[in-house]
Amino acid sequence: MKYQFNNKLWLIYQNTYFDMPKLPNLKKNLCVITACNPFGTTLSNEQNIYRNSELAHDLDAMANDVIELSAGNIDFSYCETSFIFECDKEQAVELGKKWQQNAIFWIEQGTLYLIACRPIDGKTPESVCLGAFLERTKIK
Repeated sequence: MKYQFNNKLWLIYQNTYFDMPKLPNLKKNLCVITACNPFGTTLSNEQNIYRNSELAHDLDAMANDVIELSAGNIDFSYCETSFIFECDKEQAVELGKKWQQNAIFWIEQGTLYLIACRPIDGKTPESVCLGAFLERTKIK
């Protein structure tokens, strides 16, 4: 059986906000992903920076207009460096799996979704609509 992540993390992820330097084209299908803290395990800042630099290298090879952003709680007292870019949903989930993430964020027609990359404890659905992406976005 594959390792499952817990419902508590799933609920925390549903309260994520985004701080970015500019808006991407919200008419496109977009993914928000990080390589930080694989499977919810806290790594050192140096380890997360290294993992995100490797992820950025992967994204540069596959996507145009990759934007670095912060994803975190409402006041950004906790946040992780992440990236937003255009891709298809299957590719986004596969990247989440490759970078050992519990979930990724998916934006379709300006609507934000949380999509699990691995099973969740209990009977929790593996994706949830979180509403308008812009309602959770701060532009620097």
